Amino acid sequence: MSDYQEHILFTSDFEQAVAEIESIGGAVTHRLGERIFVARLAGEMDPQALSAASPDSPPDLNEVEQRLISAWRSVGAKQNPDKAQRDEKRKWDAPGYEPPKYDLPESDG
Repeated sequence: MSDYQEHILFTSDFEQAVAEIESIGGAVTHRLGERIFVARLAGEMDPQALSAASPDSPPDLNEVEQRLISAWRSVGAKQNPDKAQRDEKRKWDAPGYEPPKYDLPESDG
């Protein structure tokens, strides 16, 4: 099973971008404006390879669009902990996961 990553993408044809992303197993998760959206793509998928969308910001973003992108990135940074933190939250019975090893103190009783 692939890991997925979310990307902020830009397009001039939203419907075509959605169709392309869904055709490769991705999903549009949020629409931030007429030409800005967030998509979940397989980890090995390079968003630069998309033909109907691009991870590169257009040079003519207006102030509202710039603020939307900034806000999204700010929230995303707070919600996406680094790998060490994700591992700490993984279920102990997950395949390949070993719980931390530690010695329990001996009881007096």
